[in-house]
Amino acid sequence: MNLEWDESLSVGNDLIDADHQKLFEIINRLRSQDCESREALTAILNELVDYSVYHFGREEELMAKNGYTRLGKHQEEHGYFIAKVGGIGLQLERDPLDRVRNEASEFLSLWLSSHIRTSDKDYVMCLSGAPKKGTS
Repeated sequence: MNLEWDESLSVGNDLIDADHQKLFEIINRLRSQDCESREALTAILNELVDYSVYHFGREEELMAKNGYTRLGKHQEEHGYFIAKVGGIGLQLERDPLDRVRNEASEFLSLWLSSHIRTSDKDYVMCLSGAPKKGTS
C-alpha cells in the first residue's frame, strides 16, 4: 500500500505537512526496488526512526509552545511508533524479508495516515497561531 499525500491530510502548518510528506516518501520506499535486501530494509528503517524522532520532536515542541492539552497522549503515540519500527528490525532477523517488508509497509502506512487524520488533526486548532513557514 503506497501512501499518497492529499490536502485532506494537511494540518495547516507547512513545516509539519512537509515532514509528513517526507515520512510518506520513506515508508513508500519499503515497497520499491530500493528495498530488496535485509541491509536495504534496515537502512530504510533506520532513516525512518531518525526522521520520525526529528519530526515528532518538532511537532511536540509546537504543541508545547501552543498549550496543547493532550501532549502526553500524543507523545505516547509517537513512542509507540518508534518502538514498533524497532520491533520490525528485530522481526527482520528471524522472518523472511518479503514478509517483513510487506507487513512493515502495511502497518506503517496505516498507522501514519490514521495518526495524521485523527491525533494530528486534533491539535490543528491549537496551532492556529503557530508559525506556518520557515524553520523552527
